[in-house]
Amino acid sequence: MSALLASFCCIGPAVLALAGIGGVGIFALFESWRTPLIAITILLLASAFFLVYRKKTVVCEDGSCQTVFASTANKMFLWFATLLTVFFIAFPYITLGFSQSHMGGLEKKSGANNKEVIIPVSGMTCTGCNAHIESTVKKIAGVINVRADYTKNQTIELFDGEQTSVDAIVNTINQETSYKAAVPDSSNN
Repeated sequence: MSALLASFCCIGPAVLALAGIGGVGIFALFESWRTPLIAITILLLASAFFLVYRKKTVVCEDGSCQTVFASTANKMFLWFATLLTVFFIAFPYITLGFSQSHMGGLEKKSGANNKEVIIPVSGMTCTGCNAHIESTVKKIAGVINVRADYTKNQTIELFDGEQTSVDAIVNTINQETSYKAAVPDSSNN
């Protein structure tokens, strides 16, 4: 459970983005707790391995002693839980290969009013953040394409200037996510 909570900042937005739900930035609060939760997870797993693999000596009434080991089912469950835990902890790094922001630039679509803008966004920490922002911004009428990149703390939007504006995109990011977008200087527009 602590491993799941440690990766909630990345798993939560990714799941919501896949479900088409945006605007839930509460998961970013878990980012500050990630390191302590991972430490708790490691301590709990270490104690579980100790308890499962230690030798237990049972004293019987007739004076004979037996050494009892944990059942095979307990050991299998512990290893399954460990693998699941490793997956949860590694989730932000595993998803890096699937992030749209690392698959190249925006697909250009011709249009007389199309504009491309790079908007600085702070608070992104993983590909789950990328997916959350991308799904939120894509819902804005006039947005043609969007790519978020947490490694560069920015998003790149291609939009129809008659249907929406940079200010509208920035306001949507600030109001519907927990990330902070800023209006770029005029040299990026």
